Amino acid sequence: MSGVTYRSRVRGCVLGGAIGDALGGAIEFDSIGGVRSHHGGAGVTGMVADAGGREGLITDDTQMTLFTLEGLIRAGLREATRGVRGHAVGGAVRVPTGYYAAGAFAAIVHQVADDLTLYEAVHETLRLLDSYPGHEETSVALRAADELVGKGEPSPERVESLGGGWVAEEALAIAVYCALAYEKDFPAALLLAVNHSGDSDSTGSMAGNLLGAVHGEDVLPESWLDVLEGRGTIAELADDFAGRGRTDPAKYPPG
Repeated sequence: MSGVTYRSRVRGCVLGGAIGDALGGAIEFDSIGGVRSHHGGAGVTGMVADAGGREGLITDDTQMTLFTLEGLIRAGLREATRGVRGHAVGGAVRVPTGYYAAGAFAAIVHQVADDLTLYEAVHETLRLLDSYPGHEETSVALRAADELVGKGEPSPERVESLGGGWVAEEALAIAVYCALAYEKDFPAALLLAVNHSGDSDSTGSMAGNLLGAVHGEDVLPESWLDVLEGRGTIAELADDFAGRGRTDPAKYPPG
């Protein structure tokens, strides 16, 4: 057992994702050549201020995460107070393959929160994917990320060999590659995940989610947290989710 608490993993996951989002959001549409031209050969090495001088601004990636988190909190409270459960939706064979990438990502986060290593979680998720028809695009991307870790020094060029992250399976592959490549170095993993020519805020956010869930909130750099937009609100939602249905229902009235 790692000794990391569930609450710390949830906080690490959500706040870590927001940090990655903020790091990548400022350079999302820049090529790696442009990033290096503006920020030096190493690319972005920390939070980048916008035209108004503000650092740590989140994007729609974090906003959607927070809306999802609130929905899950409300569902948990409804089940706890009224015994009402959600209903599964059929038709898995007809869903777009992007759903498999989202499901794989959720499975990896869930498993590391249950104390599997990231490597173990990735391989268990690959095994799970094999049982679903139409999984091939996601499985191929995830295996490519896993295999790339052993092929030399991590770099933006290696990241871009997995794609630009503009489609779900590519974003998953990039995030997993960066998290595996620098599993014990949260800042290095996130900087690798955003310094490329693709969807930097999404890949940065997902890498932050993964390693935050692996290690808990203690790995999050305080200097990045200090400037993170909405830090208090993000942490509060994470804590309410970690409460697993014990949150005060008055905070989330029906509506």
